[in-house]
Amino acid sequence: MIREKLRTLVKEYSERNRRNNCSAVYSVTNSHGFMPSIDYFFKEVFSKDLSTYKIVRRGMIAYNPSRINVGSVAVQRAKETVIVSPLYVVFSVDENKMLPEFLTYFLHSDTGLQQIAAHTSGSVRDSLKFGALQDIEINLYSIEEQREIIAKLQKVDDLLECQRTVLKRLDDLVKSQFIEMFGSVNKAKYPVMRIGAVAKLQGGYAFKSTDYMSNGVPIVQIANVNRDNLDWNEMNCVPAVFLEKYSEFALNPGDLVMAMTRPVIKLLNAVKIAVVSEQDVPCLLNQRVGRFRIERTKINRTYLMSCCQMQDFKDYVVAMSGNSLQPNISSKQVENYSIVLPPIELQNKFAAFVEQTDKSKVLMERCIFLINTLRKVEKTKGICYNIASKEVV
Repeated sequence: MIREKLRTLVKEYSERNRRNNCSAVYSVTNSHGFMPSIDYFFKEVFSKDLSTYKIVRRGMIAYNPSRINVGSVAVQRAKETVIVSPLYVVFSVDENKMLPEFLTYFLHSDTGLQQIAAHTSGSVRDSLKFGALQDIEINLYSIEEQREIIAKLQKVDDLLECQRTVLKRLDDLVKSQFIEMFGSVNKAKYPVMRIGAVAKLQGGYAFKSTDYMSNGVPIVQIANVNRDNLDWNEMNCVPAVFLEKYSEFALNPGDLVMAMTRPVIKLLNAVKIAVVSEQDVPCLLNQRVGRFRIERTKINRTYLMSCCQMQDFKDYVVAMSGNSLQPNISSKQVENYSIVLPPIELQNKFAAFVEQTDKSKVLMERCIFLINTLRKVEKTKGICYNIASKEVV
């Protein structure tokens, strides 16, 4: 093993799509590497004139200078040639000395991220220029040793992908059961009614940043609304006296809360909606999160949650008109959405099915957590590859 700066191993590649020969516009994500831009943004956000876009040939690496610190760097293996935004940095690797995948695994590791942070610069937003990337040092092993490291980490990646697939199929199972039992709004087996007729959506309070403190009463914010439950990894608190001062925004166990911002739904293609548990209270509600006040004799909480997770509802809230500078969803818009409303007994039966499915999802999520833990502590040939910064779920 030798320690070497990247400048002896990499070379910038700046060929442009001058003749518009390539139309495959890609983005580099921190979770899935290279992917078609239209799949990532759910619409065409790139320029009509692609002549200034940079060419990325198979085996080359590209990264977003302002997002490499969160893992937006990857090897291009999708096609022989794709193009990326002119903002990206594209470079090749001397494969006689280092394999491209070995370098990207390193750049996702704790050691790599620390070096990236040490070399970024910028007055407004941190950015890693190619010249600074070249000054990063890496422990360089033989090509055969690199292949062994890559193979080991790819097995972990494959296992994670398998668990993600199972998790998605469980979600699909719930959706297909919903359609089988109740139909859709256009082909409903039961009466169709506005959400507002059975549940009112109340927004939270606009806490000021000066109200925040490191401990006290937690505030439910967009970041805390996870898959069906609340996640307190990122938490802001306010003094306990606020609990009485803003009691109308205090949550109770069993409350259903939803993130009310369009860009999050659009980016994730998912509605962030969760149930407040006994362990979550006491807590208060932020203005960008809404709470459903449900008429329990008419609608089951789990049934309503499933309605809000259907693709038709996601498409509806993303398509809502409004001031682009204020992308929040209004309570009235959600309440005006129509849903199929079967008898409460059938809703309860469906909720019991979802509960059983959720138990399997919990097991899958536990597996994913354990695999990520394995990745975090994995040390191969003296390099700690912590890939936990990559989005998994």
